[in-house]
Amino acid sequence: MPGRAPLIVERHDGKTYIERWLKLLQLNPKNRPWMVHVETWNEWHEGTDIADSREYGRSYIVLTRLFADMWRAKTRLNLAGQYNDADSVTWEPGPVRNSRTSKLIRQGKISNGAGQSKGLELRPSGGDGFWKAKKFGSVKAVVSYSNPNSDKSRYLYFNVDDAFAYELFGKTVSVSVTYRDAGCSSFRLEYDNTNPQIGPHEGAFRPAGNIPVEENEEWKTVSFTLPECRFMNRCNGADFRIAVLGRDLTLAISKVKLVRTDDVRN
Repeated sequence: MPGRAPLIVERHDGKTYIERWLKLLQLNPKNRPWMVHVETWNEWHEGTDIADSREYGRSYIVLTRLFADMWRAKTRLNLAGQYNDADSVTWEPGPVRNSRTSKLIRQGKISNGAGQSKGLELRPSGGDGFWKAKKFGSVKAVVSYSNPNSDKSRYLYFNVDDAFAYELFGKTVSVSVTYRDAGCSSFRLEYDNTNPQIGPHEGAFRPAGNIPVEENEEWKTVSFTLPECRFMNRCNGADFRIAVLGRDLTLAISKVKLVRTDDVRN
């Protein structure tokens, strides 16, 4: 549209639409919103239409009917994955550890190496989530890197495996971060939570803790308690992020671990 910078999300021949419906149907019916908003019917000028068209025929109408019937019937699709019954998920740096190559990993074009991301992924952000790989002696780490959108903060975004995350709705988890005590002045966690009154954008960025960095260059581990989790990827496409604040805005991390603290499987 004239005068508007476009936000383009590819349809991928219906795959994008299907994946978004599947994400909703994987959520426990008791935790689902009461309404699904399909955007839009015939916004031809925006390209967001699902109406009968020369380009797509009735494909999106058929898909909408299929998934809407499943929604009304409170059908729940079970996710298949190795973390369904896990007690924790972890991330550690692997052989490939920067924003560009991580994107290629997600697209399946290159490998992430063995056993580094175990249900918890360091996810690239097109806006303010950038990092670079660095080794401190024998310790592998990633370091927050400058972004074009802010000179006051930097972020590291993490996404929890969906099969694991969807059982955490409204529950409390503990997140531990192993970091190098140098660089920035402090850091905190911001996460997607169920209380719309706590945190920007209806709770998508609820703050948790504030850890001062003392610059003694030691490796330390700190824990954060995150109540009322939502983990529906509203934190700029991820579930939580580390917000790096002050001084040179650099923070090196070597491990992140998320642990269930509630018996959420019963």
